[in-house]
Amino acid sequence: MPRITNAELARMIDALDKNVTGINARLDKLNGRTFKNSTDIAHMKGISGIIAFVVSIVTTIIGAYWGTKQ
Repeated sequence: MPRITNAELARMIDALDKNVTGINARLDKLNGRTFKNSTDIAHMKGISGIIAFVVSIVTTIIGAYWGTKQ
């Protein structure tokens, strides 16, 4: 079995460190996209809730107006 020198071990660790740094950079980019998508979805859900509320209020007012007009 060949012996692994300290220089060879240092080279392997350095290569691994560069791989980990690259992976972390990619994960940060993906996490940023995921966070943006999550906030966009929450924004759309909030707007749809407001629209549903306004429509229900308008429907209630119109129904009360025509319901009492008989």
